[in-house]
Amino acid sequence: LHGDWIQDPAIPVVTGFLGKGWKSGAVTTLGRGGSDLTATTIGKALGLREIQVWKDVDGVLTCDPNIYPHAKTVPYLTFEEATELAYFGAQVLHPQSMRPAREGDIPVRVKNSYNPKAPGTLISYYQTKGHG
Repeated sequence: LHGDWIQDPAIPVVTGFLGKGWKSGAVTTLGRGGSDLTATTIGKALGLREIQVWKDVDGVLTCDPNIYPHAKTVPYLTFEEATELAYFGAQVLHPQSMRPAREGDIPVRVKNSYNPKAPGTLISYYQTKGHG
């Protein structure tokens, strides 16, 4: 992929919810977080500067917007904080989906496909703007 994108710098759109068994060749769904895991795995393999995952919320929120409609977007999180939130029930990202990005030190930006102008949440090793 890397060579193809250097020659033709198009923006690839990759579906990530489906996978294929290595030995069996059977097509299967990857389950919760499968698309995000696909994005971070490809992002790490290509050494990207940032990986974006698009959701139906403006980023990682301070609480469940279905319970409290005035939830606010958290602008910056560390990988550790985002993983901990996911383990304790935050539904926006599966904890394992961030592993490739964390290993590659590549920030992950959570964006809203229904509100693309919203800045989203930036997840990286550093919590403050200017360090990631």
